[in-house]
Amino acid sequence: MSTDSKEKIKLLIENSQYVCLFIVLIGLFIGTMYAHGASLFLSIPISFGLIFLMNYVIGILISLRKETRPSSSSFNMGKVPWWGIYILISLPISFYTIHMFNVEFGELENTRSIGSEKIKFISDCKAKSEAIIKKHYENQGLALYTDYQAIGNGIETAETIAEKYNISAERVTNIFGNTVEEIHQNTKMAFDNQKGKLNKRIEPCFDLDINSTGKLAMHNFKQKEVIDALDTRLQLMKDSLEIIKADYSTIQLELPASSDIELELNKKSLIDQPLVLLRSNPFSSIVLVLIINLIILLPLFLSERRKAPPKSNKINTVTKH
Repeated sequence: MSTDSKEKIKLLIENSQYVCLFIVLIGLFIGTMYAHGASLFLSIPISFGLIFLMNYVIGILISLRKETRPSSSSFNMGKVPWWGIYILISLPISFYTIHMFNVEFGELENTRSIGSEKIKFISDCKAKSEAIIKKHYENQGLALYTDYQAIGNGIETAETIAEKYNISAERVTNIFGNTVEEIHQNTKMAFDNQKGKLNKRIEPCFDLDINSTGKLAMHNFKQKEVIDALDTRLQLMKDSLEIIKADYSTIQLELPASSDIELELNKKSLIDQPLVLLRSNPFSSIVLVLIINLIILLPLFLSERRKAPPKSNKINTVTKH
């Protein structure tokens, strides 16, 4: 083979080595991002460090395949130890790259679905409670307006009405308005303080990030972060709503039971659970291991194997003296 051809083959092998490792690097980086909560401080050193080591080992294996003697760069260890090192490095590479496939082609969509269900549950509870609270205080305002008319007739006093609605007598006497509508509006405003206190207690339970749905849909490794924030909100609902409902028993708030909230909390994303996903897809994981390592080893398979020394054509003869 000519020197020019050998140089071309050498260049092809070197380029294929870098291309194959770059492909694996992408999957490895994405897999570590999902597994470690989108932490660049972990994903960058893990993925680039493993690929750097793998590049070095593949280079050694290629040289051992071509040379008759171990080179100085291989520390004269021979093939077997370096294949052992290859296996040790390929295990985490395969593990995280398979996780990328498991997330991208299954768990990511499942996580988005779980997040959407949690958002809907919280939003529905919020809308229902707001409607009940609004209706309750509108009715209170209407009832106060009716009782306020009785003060002028001497049937009721401001003190009795104030005690009945848990507001101050001064607030009752200060109800004003030139028309029926204005007076009615003012009686509803008399409950603004009570309504504000209730909303202050209940709103944190339903406080959602308005960008939650958008973050779930995007491809930005934020899905697990959204799920964790929703679970924090659901846990607060579970801890607080029963107490709030008991404190405001006259309003008859239709808040979700703890068991219903628990069902939502039990819907878990496995984006950061690579081992669980690996075990749940054993067959596809084995296939992916073979494909990933085939890509990594492709430059080795393309490299020229060491040729055995040519056999001698001489025929053994006996020399007679």
